[in-house]
Amino acid sequence: MDAIAEEAHKQIEHFQTQNLSNTLWAFATLRIENEELFNALSAKVIARITECSCRDLASSAWAFARIHMPNAELMASISEAVKSNMHEFGTQGLTNTVWSFATLGCHNEPLMHSLAEEVMRKIRLSWANRSLKIEDCATDLNGLTWAMGTAGVLHDDLSLRLRQQMLELGRAKDFEMSTGERPPPSEIQKISPEDHPGDAPILRDDLPDMCTVMKPAGWEVDNQDAGGGPWMSSWLMEQFDVDKVPIVHYEEHQFGMVHRLDIPSSGLVLVGKTWEGFYHLKWQLQTGNITREYLLLVHKWVALDMRINEQSFADKAEEGAAAPARLTVIAHLLRADEEDTEMSLVLMRVQKGRRNDLRTHFAGAGHPTVADGKYSDRETYLRDREWCARKFMHCYRLAYSDSKDVSHECIAPLPHDLRESLAKLLPRGPESAAAVDTWIEGLEPLPWDTYGGLQGKDEV
Repeated sequence: MDAIAEEAHKQIEHFQTQNLSNTLWAFATLRIENEELFNALSAKVIARITECSCRDLASSAWAFARIHMPNAELMASISEAVKSNMHEFGTQGLTNTVWSFATLGCHNEPLMHSLAEEVMRKIRLSWANRSLKIEDCATDLNGLTWAMGTAGVLHDDLSLRLRQQMLELGRAKDFEMSTGERPPPSEIQKISPEDHPGDAPILRDDLPDMCTVMKPAGWEVDNQDAGGGPWMSSWLMEQFDVDKVPIVHYEEHQFGMVHRLDIPSSGLVLVGKTWEGFYHLKWQLQTGNITREYLLLVHKWVALDMRINEQSFADKAEEGAAAPARLTVIAHLLRADEEDTEMSLVLMRVQKGRRNDLRTHFAGAGHPTVADGKYSDRETYLRDREWCARKFMHCYRLAYSDSKDVSHECIAPLPHDLRESLAKLLPRGPESAAAVDTWIEGLEPLPWDTYGGLQGKDEV
């Protein structure tokens, strides 16, 4: 790619606007952050902005957002061009542009709302004339909801309208899939005895339109890609008949699974059993109306001044960006055989936040999760695995609502393997000991906001 970048520099004067945007798109797709090339290409896009097609504008904005490379002058030029030509954009091009503006922190509220209205108008039209599939309409609405929320311009009225449109699409998809003309479902992948991680998933809340599942460690939530564990999708397909709950039999609909948990992690996962329920959960996830609470064991003693909650330490987070989760420290601990090795037992509440942001937030703050092979150095990870069964992360509580707006709560106590690992550590003092004992005993956890956290009594 270095040779291509060098040649692009030589030929840039001869590029058409499509060549400019295509080159940006290609390098961004490969996540190649060639700042010199991107600046040269952006200067040409700005100079020829009136010649750019809608596709050129959307692709150029998307490329800079994809690699998180701010360029205020380019975004300002694209904003003006989009404002003048938004009616000529396709639905996906508009949605991608809104996503790009939100990702790069462009908070032009009037423009964002104009774009949102145009996206919703085009989706209604596309649905009416059947020019877009229902699921494609829902994907665009879901992306729009995320973008408006991330930009801080998702007001209640717009949010509720987006929700209503998502529910209508869900009901239409449920009707469509109730006919005998649905496509063939995915094949169930049988789990061989040697590949079985031991514990099996457990169906918890089983509602008409959605359910919660307790995922044990070792299982793969394969709603986006497949990794190294048995698939939760196969378990779901075995639990629910395709004629009664078809959504869990279709990979293109994420098998109904709304969010992820890493293979080594355990805890609760939400699954839509109808498309109406699935799209409602998607809307809740993007708007912060699903509460996810976790127990983690992290390295070092987290300071009780809770400055870790004041900003994001996640990879590529903007300066001053809000923390992706709220943290409460409930215990400071030590390894029995290495008393200079400090750890903290923490509770985390997440309402919005990407999985990688959460993990890099703790690592960036100097508190990587215990036995996390990705964000700990190799020596630390190997020492952790001497006594800790796996990555110490467990989603113990979910709070959400069904598509009839009835609120629900599901709780999962700490699994036995993490309780055994936790019992090997020494509390710093009696305050930490009292907090740790309830988790080691496997008692039912409480909501995050009922825990007061450490008060510093162990330090006396």
